[in-house]
Amino acid sequence: MQSALGSYLVVYLHERIGYGLGTAGLALSMAMAAGIAGRLFWGVAADRFVHPRRLLALLGFAMSIAAWLTAMITPAWETPVVLTLSLAFGLCAVGWNGVYLAEVARIAATSDAAAATGASLALTYAGVVAMPLLFWAIVHGSGSYAAAYIVAGMLTLWRAAALLRPETVPAT
Repeated sequence: MQSALGSYLVVYLHERIGYGLGTAGLALSMAMAAGIAGRLFWGVAADRFVHPRRLLALLGFAMSIAAWLTAMITPAWETPVVLTLSLAFGLCAVGWNGVYLAEVARIAATSDAAAATGASLALTYAGVVAMPLLFWAIVHGSGSYAAAYIVAGMLTLWRAAALLRPETVPAT
């Protein structure tokens, strides 16, 4: 989701919604800045208030909602509403990584934490490569950025729901 947001938000807002490049770029800048703050905020939340696995599920649900709302943007939407949505989207879609990596390390045996986080990052970055390509294929095939944001939200919802299943730790 993070790579779809970063790769396509400006193009979507400029080409389909009619924003100038400066305003569309501001929306992405706000999303990325919120993501930086989110990495700190969500880390504290996971350490003190919400179990990391549950927090990751909640963030996934929030990302899905943000993607679906982004799909609904029309030129009639007020710019401050779109900027606020972009900020919220970035807070979740860019801010989740630290909680995720800490949870991978927590679940792994102490001696395997480095290998587990490395393997996890390899899969994560495969998604960084694949998601923009899938997003582009949907936009190109359907002619609709909204369809691509809807599919991205559905995929994220699917994985977020999986995080609500009881945690299983492999036997050692």
